[in-house]
Amino acid sequence: EAFVMPTTISRPTTTATTTATKPESNPVTHVIFCAGGDNADYHAVNFQGVATCAQQCGTHANNDKIQQMVVISTAWATRPYSMASLLFNSLFDTIPMACHFMGEEALRQAAQQNPQLDYVILRAGGLNSDDRWAQKYPQAAADPRLTYQQGDSFQFLGPAGRPGMCRTQLAHAVVAAVNVPGRYT
Repeated sequence: EAFVMPTTISRPTTTATTTATKPESNPVTHVIFCAGGDNADYHAVNFQGVATCAQQCGTHANNDKIQQMVVISTAWATRPYSMASLLFNSLFDTIPMACHFMGEEALRQAAQQNPQLDYVILRAGGLNSDDRWAQKYPQAAADPRLTYQQGDSFQFLGPAGRPGMCRTQLAHAVVAAVNVPGRYT
């Protein structure tokens, strides 16, 4: 059973760890980490938040409870000093792409220490609201497919000749990832 607990971390001095308790008859088996937003502190959310959550998942994987963690990251997380990343990173005090990558590495380390823990890291790129997506790309409703690739490549043009994705497409990808056994980026 998957359980999503929304948490907001918006200040660098705030660290939020939320523990969800459910009856033993319905243990939490999958964790989806989808935090952030316009005013989020990338270091607190995408590094420390993912690291803390991954560590907790790894601890509970030892008890045969948490089986998988799905993390929404960003395209080009392994390339924080590429030209495109530097342009994006220049808008912030921290280096967002590097923070995403450090969070991913923390998840990999937690999984390495706990072989029962599977994970999927989804590197979304060009995320748009559904309304903005429909306005920018009217053909999107007729062709909602996504481009799936393993690794850290960022194709600017998807199946319908448009970059990125809308939030609904990302949500569908997350739900699909919950059912993928193994460890994938």
